[in-house]
Amino acid sequence: MKAGEFHNSPESPQLRHALKELSAIRRAVISFGIRDLKIRYIHTYLGWGWLVLPPVLLLLPALTFRFGFSASVNAEEMMIWLTSLGGHIVSAGLMQQISPLWVNNKNFLLKIRLPVLFMPVSRLVVVFPEWVMYSIVLIGYGLYSGYSMVGIAVHVLVFQWFVLYGFSLGLLLCALSSRVRDVIHAVPILVQVHLLLIVFYLLKGSDYQSFFALKAFPPIVLIELLRLQGSATDIFLVLIYTLLLPIAAALVYVKMSHNAIERI
Repeated sequence: MKAGEFHNSPESPQLRHALKELSAIRRAVISFGIRDLKIRYIHTYLGWGWLVLPPVLLLLPALTFRFGFSASVNAEEMMIWLTSLGGHIVSAGLMQQISPLWVNNKNFLLKIRLPVLFMPVSRLVVVFPEWVMYSIVLIGYGLYSGYSMVGIAVHVLVFQWFVLYGFSLGLLLCALSSRVRDVIHAVPILVQVHLLLIVFYLLKGSDYQSFFALKAFPPIVLIELLRLQGSATDIFLVLIYTLLLPIAAALVYVKMSHNAIERI
């Protein structure tokens, strides 16, 4: 076997085979993710303080702008804002980490043959502390405000779907980067567009019910589910809709991984 012979692609461009490869070395995936997690925070001036900086700079100002410092805050609306913005922050982090993987690690991937899903899944380990932090904030506020356990469970579930959406979009962008390098430069713009649309819909969504195109946007679908307090059927349909995207993204990613590094 020559160095870079497989170019970080599975022996067979099938998702089932790629998942089997990944499962065989799952401990290595976790170790690789933990290594990058330490690199991200250790030997920096703020250290683990970088973990709380995004909510302080984004989430707190947005909530203060919307709700002010009033003691009588609508708990239901606050939960929707926490779920949507917290989900977006973690989702955006995954998009930004996964999309440039092939481009940024080309030399490394040419030398070492890894299961094709190795590096993207390791990014889930890197964002794990953020995921835990936002989950605790969401559950904690729900309990503090007297929110129902069913309502809290729905919000936590929707938060996970936000994370899945970011992971899926990261996979698609990473796969496209082997054909069109421009997508890497477009990621920051895409993240900002997501944020603007989410905040716009949270503030003005009720005034734009006829804006049908926006209703098909996955984060807006999730916000609508929270606002309408969907039934079990609604939740099931959104679950199917949300799970189809990561499956489709993984299929595209694995298929396009074959000799992808050569094209970059």
